[in-house]
Amino acid sequence: MTIVAARPASTVVLLRPSTQRFDVCLVRRHDQVAFMGGAHVFPGGRVDESDCLSAPNPICDGLETAIHQMPMLSRAQAIGHYVAAIRELFEEAGIFLARRGSQFVSFDDPIEAARFAEYRNQLVKRTTTMEEVVQREHLRLAFDGMVWFAHWLTP
Repeated sequence: MTIVAARPASTVVLLRPSTQRFDVCLVRRHDQVAFMGGAHVFPGGRVDESDCLSAPNPICDGLETAIHQMPMLSRAQAIGHYVAAIRELFEEAGIFLARRGSQFVSFDDPIEAARFAEYRNQLVKRTTTMEEVVQREHLRLAFDGMVWFAHWLTP
């Protein structure tokens, strides 16, 4: 048996209040992917090197609290996990936990929706980074809109 080192990854369990207590966001994996094709899963994936932001202070709300919630990781690793969670949620579900001013990013405007759809494609293709998108759009990542829940290592 070959032992493979665990790769850092983040998963997002997105909940919203409903009349049945709450709704849970799941995405359906493409049938043709090698791992769990067709399964409904929480959005998430690996932490990329670019997720460990070079200058997080000006572009992250709730930065210090987020880092404090993950004491088993270095500052850069904790930031990377939060950014990866936000990036993966945007890539896989089109939900972007970021603010412009005090308002969450909305895709109600068709021109803005099209621009962000292109950012989403670029992120998937790895031709841009979350940091570049956030800086270009003058946004702040909403770390304060997330709660760290658990840190697991798979067997």
